Amino acid sequence: MQLKTDEKYGFRYVPQTPDHDSLKKLYGDEFYDSEKPTYLSKVEQELDYWQAIFGLRLDLMSSALGQCGRILDIGAGGGFFLHSARQKGWQTSGVEPSKQAVAYASRRFEMDIFCGFLDAFSAPRESFDAIHTSLVLEHIPDPVTFLQQALALLKPGGVLWIEVPNDFNPLQEVITARLDKQPWWVVPKHHLNYFNFESLERLVTGQGCERLERLASFPMEIFPLMGMDYLGNDQVGAQAHAMRMQLERHLLHANPQLLIEIYRNLARAGIGRTCNLLARKIHY
Repeated sequence: MQLKTDEKYGFRYVPQTPDHDSLKKLYGDEFYDSEKPTYLSKVEQELDYWQAIFGLRLDLMSSALGQCGRILDIGAGGGFFLHSARQKGWQTSGVEPSKQAVAYASRRFEMDIFCGFLDAFSAPRESFDAIHTSLVLEHIPDPVTFLQQALALLKPGGVLWIEVPNDFNPLQEVITARLDKQPWWVVPKHHLNYFNFESLERLVTGQGCERLERLASFPMEIFPLMGMDYLGNDQVGAQAHAMRMQLERHLLHANPQLLIEIYRNLARAGIGRTCNLLARKIHY
């Protein structure tokens, strides 16, 4: 698949994108059924870990705001992030296209999440203090319009947390050069856009925001480079993920500020499996 590069913001993208009906079928009906059938139960099993990760994000967001407030999670999945937010005193709302995930959130957390895409979500303009969207933007045919629609719901001075895969990153390039691997992260059925820290920040600041934080996530690519090749091997991948969680659990409980500093510095080097950006909507 030959990707193109957005001339204004610098992210790469798939030139021919699926139509709305195809996306609705994929993410509304199939994603948590045939594509990721064990995802919700896996997160449930690891919920203590994810609550710690989400808690760190929520603390950074509330610190930037000076308070908790109304938060919207776009791509809310089974409601795990919103569950953590609610426990910390936020007023929560969510948007999620998957019928299965919305039903799970209702059953597991007694949570009412809007089932559909963002463009069908009805809420007053500038009604949220914070927006969180994780591993969504790479799936969107038009990320610029999506981000503009999201920011229209955010109050001036409100904060946005956005996470995307960190693709074509330096460690991936080393793996393809040294281990004779093809770019495994290019999956055009699901990922229509490919960001790094620079292109994500250009996109977000280009829509009237200022960057507050850049944070990486754990650089999973170090495992193949150390001889633990999880690529195409789910069993080894599960072992690598468990090792990553063990490290982060220790730091989250003993010294979360150290984990933040590690991920700030990795972000400066462009390394980390995902890019996390915390930004503030500027009041013009």
